Amino acid sequence: MKTRITALTLSLVILNSLIASCGNTTQTPVDISSNNTSATTQVETVENTIPELPETDLEGFTLSMGKPVQADIAWSTVTFAPSEENGEVLNDAIHLRNTAMCEKYGFELVETELDNPLNTLNQQNLA
Repeated sequence: MKTRITALTLSLVILNSLIASCGNTTQTPVDISSNNTSATTQVETVENTIPELPETDLEGFTLSMGKPVQADIAWSTVTFAPSEENGEVLNDAIHLRNTAMCEKYGFELVETELDNPLNTLNQQNLA
C-alpha cells in the first residue's frame, strides 16, 4: 500500500512540474486611463514557481509508466522518459526534469510500450 501511495504522489509531482513548466506567460497591459495620445506599454513577467516538496528518499523505487506503441500514435513522438538528450527542446527538458527528480528522490523511471494500454490498465485495476 505504501508503494502505491508513493507512486501516486510521485506521479502528481511529475504532473505538477509539467503544469508549472507550461505556466510561464508574458502579459502586456496597456494604460488607457490618461488622455494622452501615446499609450504606455508595460510588460509584466510571471515567474515559474516550483512547489515546496518534502525531502524524502524512495530507496530505489521503480516507477513504471506505460504508453501505447509508437506506431499507434503517429501524430505524437513525445516520450515520458527519454533515455538521453537529442537536441530537441521538449525531449531535452523532459530528460533533464526526470534526471533531476530521480536523483533528488532516489527512484528510477521506466517507460514500457503496451500493445493494448486500456486492457492492461483494466487488468491491473482488477488484480
